[in-house]
Amino acid sequence: MSEGVLDEFIFDCKCRGYTKRTLETYKSNVRYYLRHEKVDFNQSIDNFELYTNFEKLKKFLDHLKKRKLANSTINGYFAALSTFFDYLYVFHKTDINEIPIFRRRYLRQKKRYNNTERRQLISIEKMQELITEPLRTQENLLIRNFIRTVPARDHAIFMLFAKTGARKEEIRHIEIDDIDLDKGLVWVKSHFAKRSNCLCFIDDETIQALRLYLKWRSAVVRPDNKYLLLTHTGCRLQKDDLYYITTYYAKIIGIHNRLGPLGEKFTPHCFRHWFTTNLRRSGMSREYRKWLRGDAPEGADDWYDQLQYEWGEIKTAYLKHMPTLKI
Repeated sequence: MSEGVLDEFIFDCKCRGYTKRTLETYKSNVRYYLRHEKVDFNQSIDNFELYTNFEKLKKFLDHLKKRKLANSTINGYFAALSTFFDYLYVFHKTDINEIPIFRRRYLRQKKRYNNTERRQLISIEKMQELITEPLRTQENLLIRNFIRTVPARDHAIFMLFAKTGARKEEIRHIEIDDIDLDKGLVWVKSHFAKRSNCLCFIDDETIQALRLYLKWRSAVVRPDNKYLLLTHTGCRLQKDDLYYITTYYAKIIGIHNRLGPLGEKFTPHCFRHWFTTNLRRSGMSREYRKWLRGDAPEGADDWYDQLQYEWGEIKTAYLKHMPTLKI
């Protein structure tokens, strides 16, 4: 049995190197749109037909807004659709991909001119409050579904986010053998397409938080579970658990409004902004900041300047410029 156009599209994206999380999001968003348009996505691309125009796209946009989705979520839908229509164009199933023009006209203005559509940046003092909040919280409180509070784990998670600037999925995929507390090193997985450098540094505060967590982990970990971060029952955290853990505590200290604009939300990606901004404010060079974030090389100079051989110097700079939270 041949695959439907949606599965064929996702396979095409996989061949182009998209991350697993992006593939999941694109499949969900495109499927939602095709169902909204009452289009059969189980037929192969050879028999597939889809007609769209600005009026249909505007109606779909209005439908999403009536669901009271965040602007970033709506943008995500149309990013997936743009890639999908580009795929249809390549295989001669549409004459033009109208999504980029539509996005420029209907989705970009608010993001361009409204500061509430920039991610929230909290102060060092507020970050200190957030990171210590789990230690003031009772264990085993329900966060969402099967996620419960684990003070030592949640404290360690926030320290890792703040002190490495790593992305949510990079943190979730850390294995127990990926950390070296004696040397203050953490390795993240290289199979994430967005990251070039896989080495992260941690300071004494983070090492202390991890030692506290590892003591708890040793008592609950299930056999053959190689992942660092676990649930209260000793299982591996699922893909959205870090988001819910972060927003749970952020809401407690008053920095997360789930229904507000992007600037009133505090999600795991906000740690990455805090990490970068505070290293810059402390005087770290742009090249070192990019290396620590794992940014892809941009120009010839980035390609030829092989900073990975200077990681000892970068670690020294990191320890000098990374803010101490005095926890």
